[in-house]
Amino acid sequence: MSDPFNLVKGEVQSSLRQAKILCESVPNITSQAELRRVQTELSDLLENISGDIDDLSQTVFAVERDPSSFNVTIEELESRKQFIATARQDLTGLQSESDRSESTFRIAQSSRQREELLAASDRGAQRRGVATTTSGSQSSSDRHSVGVDVDSFIQDHNMQQQLLVKEQDLSMDDLGRTVGRLHRMGRDINTELEQQSRYATNLAVKTQLQGNRYMR
Repeated sequence: MSDPFNLVKGEVQSSLRQAKILCESVPNITSQAELRRVQTELSDLLENISGDIDDLSQTVFAVERDPSSFNVTIEELESRKQFIATARQDLTGLQSESDRSESTFRIAQSSRQREELLAASDRGAQRRGVATTTSGSQSSSDRHSVGVDVDSFIQDHNMQQQLLVKEQDLSMDDLGRTVGRLHRMGRDINTELEQQSRYATNLAVKTQLQGNRYMR
């Protein structure tokens, strides 16, 4: 009987790397359309990874039920269990990053806008400096222009403060989602461990019963 574990394991490792690359690309995205495309691709990929990990868990259960058919050592079996646990943790982390992709995009976009506003303010300050240097007295039109620049700078500053508050609110939302996902992950791992414990107990009982029959 063939053992499909290693084949599926390779697919999981490759998919996890691809999902990580997609998550890391989010801060560099500049349009909502591109963000939606990446989110859809990432969601499909993570769903496939989750299914593959479930398949790996089933192969481990099958080996535990009938180890002689697969010729898998206890050490190899433990190594496979460890890979599954690690893959689930990596998947949960990527799912959390996927949940944060919208806010990550907005924060990166806000940061770019903030840099543009600061650059515009610097250019306005430079223009005011040149105007003051080249003319000892300013006309009413010049003073009005300076006043507009100051008002624009104040508005830019207020906008930056609003963006910072918005970023903090988004971060708190992300934290709440992450905590909820970690709670679900812990519950899933606990359920899987309980299932493995039951399989191991059943196997031990069957082995004991067969040994008793041979001794009679």
